[in-house]
Amino acid sequence: MRRTSIAAVLAALVLLVVVADLTGSNASSRSIRPTRVPITAATLVCPQINGSPPGTVSRASIADLASALSPPSHSAGKVTATVLAGRKSTAKSVTVAPVHVIHSASKQSQQVEIDASGSVAATLAGDVTVENATGRSRAMSVARCVEPATDWWFTGADGRIGFVDLLVLANPSPTAARVAVSLWGQKGPHDNTQLQSVPIGAHRTVKIPIASAAPDVASVAVHVHATTGTVTAALLEHRTETLLSNGSDFIPAANAPATTAVVPGFAPGDGPRYLIVTAPGTADATVNLRLETRSGTFQPSGVNQVVVRAGHTRPISVSAQLGKSGGAALLTSDQPVIASGLSVIPASGKRPDLMWSAAIPPLHTPAGIGNGHQPDGGHTYLYLSAPDAAASVKVTAPGGRARTIAVPAKRSTVTDITATIKSAAVTWPFVVTPLGSAPVYGVVAMSFAGAHGSLAASEPLIGLPTPIPLPPVREDARVAVS
Repeated sequence: MRRTSIAAVLAALVLLVVVADLTGSNASSRSIRPTRVPITAATLVCPQINGSPPGTVSRASIADLASALSPPSHSAGKVTATVLAGRKSTAKSVTVAPVHVIHSASKQSQQVEIDASGSVAATLAGDVTVENATGRSRAMSVARCVEPATDWWFTGADGRIGFVDLLVLANPSPTAARVAVSLWGQKGPHDNTQLQSVPIGAHRTVKIPIASAAPDVASVAVHVHATTGTVTAALLEHRTETLLSNGSDFIPAANAPATTAVVPGFAPGDGPRYLIVTAPGTADATVNLRLETRSGTFQPSGVNQVVVRAGHTRPISVSAQLGKSGGAALLTSDQPVIASGLSVIPASGKRPDLMWSAAIPPLHTPAGIGNGHQPDGGHTYLYLSAPDAAASVKVTAPGGRARTIAVPAKRSTVTDITATIKSAAVTWPFVVTPLGSAPVYGVVAMSFAGAHGSLAASEPLIGLPTPIPLPPVREDARVAVS
């Protein structure tokens, strides 16, 4: 979300200084306590609300989760939804009490901007569920609705035959934006001069097929940098074999390059699982890897230390090391890297689906999920990892139903939360609140085993915004006259 502006924060600081000047000259003995600026404005973009190809059904679920917080609260304000269509974009007021659902239009793919003003801006969350239950496009995908930003990092896309990967950029601003897109693959950096300066008009979107941007390049990492304005980015992967689907999911945005990373959300089971690591810098990265499962943390045999060449991406199979357990990958590196995780969800003799995860920050504030309802009656799970000390979270639905989940120290857990979040409504919003100070990382996953194969998808747990802290200000009349 585009939160309360920096200008507003600076204005508040100036006001504190002026107040200090007007309240007296005893500057050395008085100070104004720290304060916080509440979140009163927000912008989200929900990507790829698809009604194409035929048979595809999508919905964006926008939820006000104030009543599911601990303790429950109340919100007020205005929320609008705008289909990004350039000059034809028109905002429509919507009611999120607790959920507003935007359904896909047949044969169309839409990006929708959500704007909120008032206290509801701090408790708003949304996500998109895309599903096609039959044919070549059979798969399920889930993505968060996200706030505009300057930089976006992804790794794991593919430009080879059999992959239909799409980078979707959106500019919800009333002014034009411009971005530079950088690419790396298994064979090194991939230069594409056409992507060095990509214009995105006001309230418009740009779609870049990875097969066009990096043809025949495997394990593509993507960096989107806005040189003007801010944008949102989403990366949708779909795999095919002849006329059959091998699954789809959104590849979530990863943390910016860093020397430590936690990738939660590897699914349990018999399917292949891969860790994809990219070293976007100019030096080779030596990466030390640990895996964390329900049994504990260990160094995986054969891949406990790997070298990722400068400017290259390296996929690492962790299937044998994880066995049938779910878990997380814990990385430390001597050079900054980005990382994602892929789980292939098989169905014996039937079509598979994909679940992507990425390196994400720990959950320090409540995370909101707009919809945890698998459309076909499947199950919803929380994959949680506590790499340091024991942690716990509380899962709460707007109706008041709640459950606490404990995660032992240096363990990863998989918990079915379907009964906790289930309701009679079409969408099931909920909140995951961390309890205590120990870092915990998480992913929400939905899955269904159908007649034609698996349908599965996941999205990371990312905290709702918190009030912006302002530092304490000491009275000093000299500030106003110097």
